[in-house]
Amino acid sequence: MTTVLWNSQVGPRSRAMGVIKRQHCDAQGIGPAAPVSGAIACTKCKGNIKFTVQARSGLTTGRCSTAGCLTWKES
Repeated sequence: MTTVLWNSQVGPRSRAMGVIKRQHCDAQGIGPAAPVSGAIACTKCKGNIKFTVQARSGLTTGRCSTAGCLTWKES
């Protein structure tokens, strides 16, 4: 599946999580050796998403700076 097709079929939260995981996790979804924190442009409102990626597990949390926009915590 192409990136354009995938983006058209998933929501903004899944797109943001995908961007973060592609940058910080390997192909099997294993996270980095140490925890990672950062920020990306929001895939919904173009605000600022602050995120964390847990070491080894690759689980992510994220929150957009715009009130009422994207927020998630994988468990």
